[in-house]
Amino acid sequence: CTGLTHVTMPNGVTTIGYNAFYGCSSLASVTIPDSVTRIESGVFNGCSESLYDTTTIDGLILVDGWVVGYTDSISPALDLSGVRGICLDGFAGCDAITSITIAGRIKSVDNEAFYCCESLESVVIGDGVTSIGDWAFGECYSLSSITISATVSEIGEGAFAYCESLERIEFRGNEPNVGDEAFEEVADGCVVRILCTATGFETDEDGNWQGMMVEYYDLPNAPSIEGDEGATVDDDGDGGYTIKPSDENKAVVVTIPDGVEPEKVTIEVKADVETVKPNGAAIKVVNGSHDITSYIAESSLVPDSNGIVNLATATLDKEAVFAETTEGDNAESVANVIEAALDNDATESTVKSAKPGLFYSMEASNEIGFPDDAAKTKSGEATMATSATVTIAKPEKPVGNAVFYRIKVSKTNE
Repeated sequence: CTGLTHVTMPNGVTTIGYNAFYGCSSLASVTIPDSVTRIESGVFNGCSESLYDTTTIDGLILVDGWVVGYTDSISPALDLSGVRGICLDGFAGCDAITSITIAGRIKSVDNEAFYCCESLESVVIGDGVTSIGDWAFGECYSLSSITISATVSEIGEGAFAYCESLERIEFRGNEPNVGDEAFEEVADGCVVRILCTATGFETDEDGNWQGMMVEYYDLPNAPSIEGDEGATVDDDGDGGYTIKPSDENKAVVVTIPDGVEPEKVTIEVKADVETVKPNGAAIKVVNGSHDITSYIAESSLVPDSNGIVNLATATLDKEAVFAETTEGDNAESVANVIEAALDNDATESTVKSAKPGLFYSMEASNEIGFPDDAAKTKSGEATMATSATVTIAKPEKPVGNAVFYRIKVSKTNE
């Protein structure tokens, strides 16, 4: 179907099959519903390069948030927390990766997803992941440590088979269902760490589980946010934590218990949080799925005499397009960040993977939170897309040393 330019799949679709859109050379945008849990291999082979958004995570080839491949510039320390899912065998044979963190919206690690990644040394399967597929990490010969979250309930056949360097497996919850030969031929002396409170792990007369030695442990008290029971805490399995406050928090105070090193704690806050008292934790500021910390002036992230960082008055020291917004029922966000907006001499920018019928415009602000203040946030005129590409005018630049741009998408031109 070489003339096919856009595909919207209805909610309820669960699988996109092998080579489904192979050779659709004009395909520029795909909308994948949240009901999809599996994308098989070769789905987008031979499609237009404009389909891919490779800006969200360096080195990954993404289609609507799903990893369907990788480039030569892929990061050795791969954090997949910001993606929706991984295509079947999406990283098979990738020798550039040395560590992987999987969490966020990813619910399952598909069959053979990381098969034979020979340089891979450590894997953290984070909260939210429920299953690890057959041979997902099979024959990863350098893999030495695995951390598996409490949400994992299924480990497939041969999932870690022939990982001959595997020395440590740490479970954060109860025993999952384990497929045949899941840990076949791992390193002699491999230790399985099991929580003292965990259930279901059946050991043999020598106290071994799946033929491996067992070590029991207790989790230390985790960091928290004062007065915020809705906060989430992610443990990286190596003594480090990332804390995220609930959406309503404007003032965030981090509590770090005894036994936890403050420098191993990161507090991740949204751009509209006003103040943070990190108490030694590092601060990460995000807008949507974008980490914008490096765009904020270093001096703005230094605590004052009371230990407080005032993000409401933070200044910027770089210019970037960093976020997209969506307004109106069923409006779709921009697939590609607009790199052209970084050119100060440009008067307009091109949006790729636009949806015909929706209105696109650009906003500019000299504050990280895009305040509702005409002096600090400028809006450009909205233009309706008539194809998968639409050209929009850059707005007037607000007063300030550095400016953030973002693309606004809505169903009306207001």
